[in-house]
Amino acid sequence: MDTANLDSKSQFMNPLRQNYKHCLAVKSFLGIKESIESLVVFHDKATFKTAMPKNVIMLSAMTDYINGFTEPKFSKAQLVEFNVLLSMREEGTTAEDYKMHIQQVKARRAG
Repeated sequence: MDTANLDSKSQFMNPLRQNYKHCLAVKSFLGIKESIESLVVFHDKATFKTAMPKNVIMLSAMTDYINGFTEPKFSKAQLVEFNVLLSMREEGTTAEDYKMHIQQVKARRAG
């Protein structure tokens, strides 16, 4: 096991901001009017200098967090429809699409 990176520090884009944009994209694509829950999960070995919002959790807390939602937000029929739409989108996404997305993200980050 490579232990060189266990104590390393890294900077990254704000995952809350990324998730917010991803949630907007999913809502738009699926035609959802309701809010979508945003959850950012870090490995249990991650440490932070500041307190995290309630929707930023460690991996070990993920199951309890998800189980805390007791009321279904979408019907089974809606979930089937979402699955079909997302599967169609995934099948239509090429490696070139993915590369272009990564380039766009990097360009925005540098700008």
